[in-house]
Amino acid sequence: MSIPINKENNQPNTEHRADDEMSIGDLDLNQKQKEILRKRWRSSCDRKASKVCIKACKSAYKIVCGSYKCKKAMKRSFRRECKSNCEAKFVSSKYYSDSE
Repeated sequence: MSIPINKENNQPNTEHRADDEMSIGDLDLNQKQKEILRKRWRSSCDRKASKVCIKACKSAYKIVCGSYKCKKAMKRSFRRECKSNCEAKFVSSKYYSDSE
């Protein structure tokens, strides 16, 4: 995309650029477009929440296993459950209802 040049002074034509820019409130979006924007924001936020959940869960099982001397299989099971439960709670789209 090229920037239009004002022929009088060979400077970028900023008037034209200001007209092209719109604020988000000025956008005329249909319902499907609004849902797409909401979903994209929600999914990025949920991915971050999932990572925080997994990190908290892992630190919890490390504390527990440090106190009770868990076997390797038990630690692996904790890790898998942390990941699957946190992702199911925050990331997986099948857990979202249509009413949200």
